[in-house]
Amino acid sequence: MTSALIHEPGHLTPDGSEAEAVVERVRGRHLERVDVLERAVLALMDGTLTDELRELAESEAHALAGAMPTFGVRTGVRIARALEQSFAARYTLERGLAARLADQVVALRTELERPLSAEGGERDGVRRPRFVLLAAEVEQRDRYVTEGMACGADVTPVDFTTDVDVIRRMAPRAIVVELPEHPSPQALAGVRRMARVGVPILVIGGNGSLAERLAIARSRAVGPLARPVSPSDVLQHAARLAEERRVQPGTVLVVDTDPYGAQTARLALERAGHLVYTLFDPERVWETLETVVPELMLVGARLGACSGVDLSLATRADPRWRDLPVILAAAAHEEAFVREAYVDGIDDVVRKPLDPRLLTARVNNRLRLSRQLRRRDETDPVTGLSSRSKGEREFERLLRLARRHAQRFSLLSVRLDRYEELRGRHGQALVDAAMRRLAQLLRETFRGEDVIASWGAGELVVGLFDADTIIARERARTIMSTMRSAPAMASASGALTTSCSVGIASVPDVPADVALLHAAADSALLMAGAHTTDAVLAVASDPGEQSTGRVDVLLVDDDPASASLVLHALEGRRYSVRWMRDGAEAAAALTGDQPALSARVIILEVNLPSLDGLSVLRTLAAAHALRRTRIVMLSPRNSDAETLQAFELGAFDYVPKPFSVAVLVERVRRALVA
Repeated sequence: MTSALIHEPGHLTPDGSEAEAVVERVRGRHLERVDVLERAVLALMDGTLTDELRELAESEAHALAGAMPTFGVRTGVRIARALEQSFAARYTLERGLAARLADQVVALRTELERPLSAEGGERDGVRRPRFVLLAAEVEQRDRYVTEGMACGADVTPVDFTTDVDVIRRMAPRAIVVELPEHPSPQALAGVRRMARVGVPILVIGGNGSLAERLAIARSRAVGPLARPVSPSDVLQHAARLAEERRVQPGTVLVVDTDPYGAQTARLALERAGHLVYTLFDPERVWETLETVVPELMLVGARLGACSGVDLSLATRADPRWRDLPVILAAAAHEEAFVREAYVDGIDDVVRKPLDPRLLTARVNNRLRLSRQLRRRDETDPVTGLSSRSKGEREFERLLRLARRHAQRFSLLSVRLDRYEELRGRHGQALVDAAMRRLAQLLRETFRGEDVIASWGAGELVVGLFDADTIIARERARTIMSTMRSAPAMASASGALTTSCSVGIASVPDVPADVALLHAAADSALLMAGAHTTDAVLAVASDPGEQSTGRVDVLLVDDDPASASLVLHALEGRRYSVRWMRDGAEAAAALTGDQPALSARVIILEVNLPSLDGLSVLRTLAAAHALRRTRIVMLSPRNSDAETLQAFELGAFDYVPKPFSVAVLVERVRRALVA
């Protein structure tokens, strides 16, 4: 029987020298395999390579490719795989390949002779805990020890004769027990004895008999995991188990009119590391909930005008707090409240006078279970983003803040183009990979305070606080461009490029309600043809404010040579652009009850026919057309008086001629996101 202790990173274990000896022993076995490869390469050079030696070299290269990740030399796997394929090619293995194979063997030996470091200490961005391994079979023990070192962990073998107090003093995070196929009663008794250490236990192997399962259950262990299972998977599973069992400090609200009970609860829970708020007036519960946002509420049975059960029911009637766990604290003479609590579905009951240890255990267990359920409910399993239910709550919170502080709010519906077609042709796995890529792109593009949620099949939704349509469109263009330019995905029918479309709805363009905002963004996408074409950007607005033409940039300039350069640069950035030459024509198109044209940014030349640029700017300001438009003035005169006049009239920027096109485009970009 094998068992293992898993320690926190940095914890010193008593068997460090043994771990080093194990590493050197495994390294020696691998170098012996490299010796075989060298013999085979030399024989190939001499023309004396036999089928027997070639097959042995192929086998040893295969063994190295499988063992090197466990040994922590993951960069050597590619070399070993290449050698395996070369020796497997019986009819194409020629003497001319010997020099290249010799270089690969030398590189492989170099990798193995390097000191085992923390190269594998981080895999997939997750730091592994430090392990201590206890193994009966030398081969299996060595694999655990080297895998532990490869992922930056200590793995020290022990046996079941080790005193439990000694193991407890090691402060392990978890214990891994490997049972033989037919475990003896002594082995099962050892599993139960390990429970006294007080850490999670993971059981591997065995035969799944009732006696074995009872021993596992009575020791509060998890298992048995069926063989075959690699040491790497076992250690990762044990690390996750330890993390799940570890209780993170939480926020607890204690509501009780009994000062002694509230003080006892506060001291006990604070000693366990929790942040505790006490409240003696049940009338202030909802105000306090909004302020402290607790993860659990402990209520007394009698609260004056109401009972703790009544308060719990009233709290759960509020959609914002329906999932808040509630524990009732009741004395012996309050048995009626206890019966009522169980009938009405309160999560747990503790007895007064409060036992600090029992109260802490009950709170820890409830917090752990609540977090596990919340993670399942609030996280989309494909993208890792917030689920729709959590996203809706977060969007409502941002909308309340926007109303309270008179701020802007935009909602973006981001859809993977041709979702159903892709799923039908290439399968769900490829579609899921594309959604994960899109989700990662959204994380990288938006701010930490923005909310991103998975909404449904092929759709992600983003909520932007203090961001209007102009900012939202700039972000959306970045997403769409990056998605199109991303490396093609491999599919059964070849390389595949995916794209996305974005619909935008903003407050106050549409009513300030999440459902209406989403419906408006979705309708804008539908009307723009997002379900039949690729890479569509659509913006929803109040029908009373719609115009017949809407562009990102309007250039008003009568110089064709200069205009052509600017238009080419802006279109290269994928902005929608319109060019007009006459100032009076531009002023007429941009003003009126229903303007024929609206633009996010207007590049306005001062010297224009019919109506000069400053007069156009003055006309736009008088018509209140500058509320959603940024004006960038162009002028051949670098006059302070003219510059000051332009800014006083409402210009956003002023660029003297001659100008750099690249600089002008950057100024336009800044105006778009300002």
